[in-house]
Amino acid sequence: MRKLGTYPVRWAGLTLAQRVEAIARAGFDSVSASGIAQLTAAQPQENLPRLAAAYGLHIDNVHLTGRETNAVWLEGPQGAAVIARYLAEMEQAVRAGVTRAVAHVTWGLSAPPLTALGVERFGTLVRRAEQLGLTLCFENSVSVPHLRAVLDSDDAACFCLDTGHWHAFAPGSDIALRYAPRIRAVHLQDNDGAHDLHLIPLDGCVPFDALAAALRGVPVLTMEAAGRVDKPLPGEDGAELSRRLAGLPGAKAGLLRTQGDRVLAYERMDFSAYLNRLHEAGTALAQRIGGDADV
Repeated sequence: MRKLGTYPVRWAGLTLAQRVEAIARAGFDSVSASGIAQLTAAQPQENLPRLAAAYGLHIDNVHLTGRETNAVWLEGPQGAAVIARYLAEMEQAVRAGVTRAVAHVTWGLSAPPLTALGVERFGTLVRRAEQLGLTLCFENSVSVPHLRAVLDSDDAACFCLDTGHWHAFAPGSDIALRYAPRIRAVHLQDNDGAHDLHLIPLDGCVPFDALAAALRGVPVLTMEAAGRVDKPLPGEDGAELSRRLAGLPGAKAGLLRTQGDRVLAYERMDFSAYLNRLHEAGTALAQRIGGDADV
């Protein structure tokens, strides 16, 4: 039976405990950790495994720390330090009882040169994940060649398909279908086709029907929407941005607008209403995808 999950959406004024309780109340089956600190926090009200257990939620995955990941592809101690951090976080995840993790192969809006050193270093993570019994999923971001290099180097490397990244950064890419058998985690989010906005799925223009075949075998449909959006887009022409976003379903529903070169979304919604819309989007996507998947 396919399940619906979400990351613990950031929301001003609400603690992690309050957000997890609301996620369970909205009908989600699972919650994923936005970072390793949520799995290791000493305080019970900040410790996601305790909170998830209290509200009957499964923890589907943890997103490992992505900053400075570009250094992995370059000579020098910084890249080795980033790999050491990934290895330590993987072990922490397993100790916390989480058996699936998501990692980036690049970070930010640019990518470093593609190198054999980087592929080798990521291979170290794959081999350690196998030893730990951890399913390590590499997420698509700005560079398809870097992702392909890592996934093609080892059949044990799994894939996390981020729908918003695919649409904004590589809409013509075949990665969704090419690596569909290796998708073990998903980040379902939406945008305008040009910017990584992390809108609720179906409020933007990601062609989810085109991704249905790739998503059909995924057991947990995890949302990675960002909550209220107030995103500046430097260099954008405000009038053109407004015209482009006006046609999106979220704008037509009165939930998405522009202000100069800024995109604003869900600003008048409370957290409960937001989660209900997020759950409804997940349910609609599950129906579009069809089929079924075992957890």
